[in-house]
Amino acid sequence: ALPKAGLHLAASAPKAAILFYRSVIEGGQTAPIDALANALGERGLPAAALYVSSLKDEDCAGFLARHFADHPPEVIINATGFAVGDEGRDPLAKPGCPVLQVALAGSSVAEWQASAQGLRATDLAMNVVLPELDGRIFTRAISFKADDHFHAATQCRIVTYEPVMERIGFVAELAAGWARLRATPNAQKKIAIILA
Repeated sequence: ALPKAGLHLAASAPKAAILFYRSVIEGGQTAPIDALANALGERGLPAAALYVSSLKDEDCAGFLARHFADHPPEVIINATGFAVGDEGRDPLAKPGCPVLQVALAGSSVAEWQASAQGLRATDLAMNVVLPELDGRIFTRAISFKADDHFHAATQCRIVTYEPVMERIGFVAELAAGWARLRATPNAQKKIAIILA
């Protein structure tokens, strides 16, 4: 059994952190995480991919605190859902860097494209609305569910997360932009206020 939290991909001198659920690694569904790490590395942001069982778990929070103390990220890309709800207990708030939210969608590409609302209500709640309570910046879904193969012995469809490279590239570019903005002196930044 895997520990509650750990490192899936290690980069020398990581500048970015990708956070995802332990269940993704247990199910062998890390293709979108691996693709995102590669895309970040190509843009000068070598990434450490970290898995947790829950952001509210004390062991997981301790692991993240130790990792971030040793490797302060310029940007975090979060693929976990829900909200911690308490900034003092939120392990992603401690590094003081932008936290971008991505979704590993629970629908297929065809279902997503045919829907007027895009993501399913559960994906919207868990990956957009609730993470915004913790100050996450939503980006987009980077993968969708797809049939991987049919397992004859159990007569079962095996479903996996299928990465969408164009969407992963967009998130990697956005992360690189946020990292550059963070390093830009305040006197050189331009501020825009956008009202709905």
